[in-house]
Amino acid sequence: MTDLYMHKWKQFRKEEKKSIVPEDTSNKTLLKEAKSDKIQKGSEKKTIVLPIPKISESWGLPDSADRKEIEAILARIAPRQAGFVNKIAKVNEFIEGCKSEEGMEICKKYAVSTILSRLMALDILSAIVYDFNSSAGGFLFEAFMAAMLGKNAQQIIASQSRAGGETGDIADILDDSGNPVSLKFFKEGGSKAIKGSAADLRGSINKYGMPIPYLVAMKTPGATGDDVGNIDFYEFTVGATEGVPEGMGGDFNIDAKPGGGSYVKGTEFSIPVTVLTGKKVKQIDRIGTLKFGSPEDMKRIASSYINQLGQDVTNTYNYIDSLSKNVNSYLIRNSKKAGNQAVEDAKMLVKSAKKIAPED
Repeated sequence: MTDLYMHKWKQFRKEEKKSIVPEDTSNKTLLKEAKSDKIQKGSEKKTIVLPIPKISESWGLPDSADRKEIEAILARIAPRQAGFVNKIAKVNEFIEGCKSEEGMEICKKYAVSTILSRLMALDILSAIVYDFNSSAGGFLFEAFMAAMLGKNAQQIIASQSRAGGETGDIADILDDSGNPVSLKFFKEGGSKAIKGSAADLRGSINKYGMPIPYLVAMKTPGATGDDVGNIDFYEFTVGATEGVPEGMGGDFNIDAKPGGGSYVKGTEFSIPVTVLTGKKVKQIDRIGTLKFGSPEDMKRIASSYINQLGQDVTNTYNYIDSLSKNVNSYLIRNSKKAGNQAVEDAKMLVKSAKKIAPED
C-alpha cells in the first residue's frame, strides 16, 4: 500500500461512522460457486473464497516467491510421494474422494490444511486447462509441472535468438535431478504430431548426453466435446543417430522411422500422435490418467470438500475476501460505504480467527 493510500485510509478511520450493509461483491471462481449437494433448498448456501495464488510463470523459477508459494500448496497434494505417476494417483484420489459413503468417511479425516491446499491446487489446474488458450496454457503448464516436481526442478526459458549456427534447447524443464524434459500439452485431435526443430534436438542430445525425455499431457474430450474428460500422460524419449554420439536413438529415432525413412521433414521432425493414441500403430502406453472433468464437475468436487471445513474456517476466508474487496473499493472508488464495511469485516475477521486459533 502506497504512502498516499495509507494516509487516505488513516484519515477515513478517524472519520468512520456506523457501518452499513455492503455492496454485492461476489465473484465467480470455482470455489465461490461451489454448492453442497446436501444443502436443502432454501437453506444457506455454503461458499468459501480462498486466497488463490496468482498464476505465474515464476513458478518455473526455484528461488522465486511465487514458486515457494505454489510448492507449499502442491506439497500437500501428494506428501511423501516420489515420482510423477504416484503424484497423479494422489490427485485422482482427491478428485474421486467424497463421491461415495466410503469416500466421505475418508475425506472427513483430512486435516483442514490438506483440504485447503488441494482445493487451491484444483482451482489452479482448472484455470490452466479451461481459462487459457493452447499457447499460454502450455507455457503455464510447464511452470506448474516444474513446481509439482519440486526441489530444483525449473522451467527453461527459450531464447529465439540464434548466432553462428547455434542451436536452441528443445527441453522445457529440468527435473529435480537436473535431467531435461520436453513437455507437450494439447487436446486430442488438436495436434496431429509431436514436432520440434531437428537441429535443436540434436544440439540438446549433444548438450545433455542423452536422448531427450518427453512428457505428453493429452486432454481427451468430455461429454460435450468442449469439456475435458481426462488428461492422459505419456512418457518416452526422442533421439537421433546423425550428428550425435552413438546409442542416442531413444524410443523414437528421428533418423530411422520404422518401416523405412525418417521423421524429419525439412528443418523439423514430426512424430504422429497416433503412436500414442493407438488409432493406427500404438507404440507407447499411458503412464497415468488424471480424471479431470468439466468446470461443473470441478465445482461439485470443491463443494464436497468445502462441506468438510468448519463454519469458522469458511467464515474466516470469506471475511478476508470481503475485507480486501471493500478496502480496494474505498481506495480506488473513494466509496465511504465500502470503507465502513471494511472496518466491520476486520472486526468480524478477528473474532472468527480467534475461534480457530484461540489465545492461550
